[in-house]
Amino acid sequence: MGGLFMRKFKGCFEPGTILYLDNTDNVFKYIIKEETMNRKEFDEFIQNFITEQSNLMKTKGKDYAGDADVLTNFKRIADNIGLSPLEAWYVYASKHWDAITTFVKTTKVTSESIRGRFIDMSNYLLLGMAIIEMTDWSKSDFDKVDDDVKYDEGKEI
Repeated sequence: MGGLFMRKFKGCFEPGTILYLDNTDNVFKYIIKEETMNRKEFDEFIQNFITEQSNLMKTKGKDYAGDADVLTNFKRIADNIGLSPLEAWYVYASKHWDAITTFVKTTKVTSESIRGRFIDMSNYLLLGMAIIEMTDWSKSDFDKVDDDVKYDEGKEI
């Protein structure tokens, strides 16, 4: 309801206006910010986000893995429970995606800011790609394309 309301009445409220919308189970609080984000503002947002992301990656990374092998915690956990490092990564990354999904559904967070969750998720995407980069995929079937599968308008047939 909140998203539909906001789209329907876009442009009707001044920045700084506080709206309380009843969604039967929750009351959503929207603080109207700017209506648009121009390219310059977006570029500044990206730079700030990347700086914050990088700083967090360095800080947390040392706590989890040290400097010798930044992926050691995924390898260690994977070895302990019989998974691949990529599968161990998936478990950790999923918890952040779950928290983001909960925020999308409820617009509420309880333990970390939603910005922090997005920063964590973006860092986990980088870590997942690093695991893929360090893996010798030539010894696996992960990079092989099944030429026998036929597609019609993007759907497997």
